[in-house]
Amino acid sequence: MNGPSAIFASISFLNDNPVFATEKPYISLLPSDGAYPTTNCTFSSRSPTRVVDRRATLSSLSLETDGFVVLSHSLRFPTLGTAVNAPYPPGRLLEYLREVTDVAKEYLGAEKGVCFDWRFRKASPQDSVDGFDDDPIDRSMHIRPAYKAHSDLSPQGGWMSLRAYLSGSEFALVESGEWRARVIK
Repeated sequence: MNGPSAIFASISFLNDNPVFATEKPYISLLPSDGAYPTTNCTFSSRSPTRVVDRRATLSSLSLETDGFVVLSHSLRFPTLGTAVNAPYPPGRLLEYLREVTDVAKEYLGAEKGVCFDWRFRKASPQDSVDGFDDDPIDRSMHIRPAYKAHSDLSPQGGWMSLRAYLSGSEFALVESGEWRARVIK
């Protein structure tokens, strides 16, 4: 086979459901007495799903065709952990976020960049943010640049994020097509 090597796997996908227009998908893993549904989700599996190793072709990736790119840039803060060891609010973290926003602006050739939904997520117990005390009260406080803990990545959620972070006149420019907006995760 030419190009990236591939493996095949069985992957489950969340099915679309009209109820998601008014409520978020959920699954409760708590014990249940059966009085209430533990999920509103249904899944389907496509087998085989082709999984491609793109490491050898990173330079050919694009947002338009692949949905992601890998950028090589030396940040002032080599790891996220080095940006968070500061008193609350974490000033060095905000510097880090501004730098990451500037890298994205430069890559996209954008006039404006807005960083939102930067809250920490730990993928494993040994994550790089172990030095940061993620006190639960932080989740309910408005801390610039984020004002909410989660983003809805649906097309409608993208418009809601734009409305939340752009001024009324800026949003009107996007709606009219004079400005182009891109929400990147």
